[in-house]
Amino acid sequence: MRSVLISGGGIAGLVLADSLRRQGFAVTIVERASKPRTTGQAVDIRGAALTAMDRLGYRAELESRRTRLKGMSWLNGAGVEQWRREDFVLSSGRLDSPDIEILRAELTEVLQAGLLRTDAAREDDGSELVFGDWITGLTDGPDGVDIQFAQTAPHRFDLVVGADGLYSGVRRLAFGPAERYLHHLGAYLGVFGGPNLIDLEDWQVWVQDPAATYVVYPTRDNSEVRVTVGFESPAMTVDYRDEPQHRQLVADRIARIPWQTDALRKTLEASADFQFGAMAQARLGSWSSGRVALIGDAASCPSPLTGQGTSVAIIQAYVLAQELARNAAATDGHTVAYRRYEERLRGFVDLNQALIGPEGQPAEEGAVDKIKDAVDLDA
Repeated sequence: MRSVLISGGGIAGLVLADSLRRQGFAVTIVERASKPRTTGQAVDIRGAALTAMDRLGYRAELESRRTRLKGMSWLNGAGVEQWRREDFVLSSGRLDSPDIEILRAELTEVLQAGLLRTDAAREDDGSELVFGDWITGLTDGPDGVDIQFAQTAPHRFDLVVGADGLYSGVRRLAFGPAERYLHHLGAYLGVFGGPNLIDLEDWQVWVQDPAATYVVYPTRDNSEVRVTVGFESPAMTVDYRDEPQHRQLVADRIARIPWQTDALRKTLEASADFQFGAMAQARLGSWSSGRVALIGDAASCPSPLTGQGTSVAIIQAYVLAQELARNAAATDGHTVAYRRYEERLRGFVDLNQALIGPEGQPAEEGAVDKIKDAVDLDA
């Protein structure tokens, strides 16, 4: 049984771990967070990614947890409606589409439950999900990868996969610093949630103002809202882990827009659910080095502006697991698997990253529908 260490317990890491476990691999996920995440914005599962979820047996549960919006309004900064639609929302597309929009926390919960379930065929497979630890050192050798952890004893694994996001620690250790691979798109995004103080009911609101663009929508039977605040800015010298600084940057933008200022300020202040980051793409010449590979945002983040990050991550995890299973018996089979993984998906990733215009413009309506199935899951 081959051992695989996955850094990152998010969507990409969980899909890869579950897929590999089904193929007889011993999988360890190490996640820096101390507990499962219950936060995050809504994400989209489209096209081939939805097919992969169906094959893994998750489709019905994801359908039951999907968001249930009935339409959207576009407002100016003063809150005056400019237009509305009842067939479409900008965050996820047409409301009659088979694609699924779901809260990131809901998707993560479903995937964690699937990974950790046991049955007679799996109870001794050695798989585990470890919270509160992370990789601090990595030595890639001919017989395995020696790993040093922040909290636990060193260990050797046959293979290592970085599924640890845009600022991937595995990528830094195996490929070099983030500055080589991250391409800033001229904007930043803050996401937070809290009580529904503005009484939205199954309805999404977009607010555009020179200071920022808001996306606000209700969740959890309209009892809560999720708020996305995006603003244009050149690359800033910001520590990506400095949450107080991030909150202040977002608060400063909220203060400059008259629409629902107090409600959004109170939501931000009370929120235990806050994320912030640059709109950027990860662009690497190769997604593997020796026995180490990357998936998801660590390998090829298309940026949230595309709405395709989750679908790309699911597809990469599914295809990489396919190739590792197909080549498991071969000497240095991982080398072939990594090459095939990239050959099959490089074009698809390029299409997704090209959805963003040269100055960071988001994808046009309908653009994602043209490429969401542009990958063969059975190649």
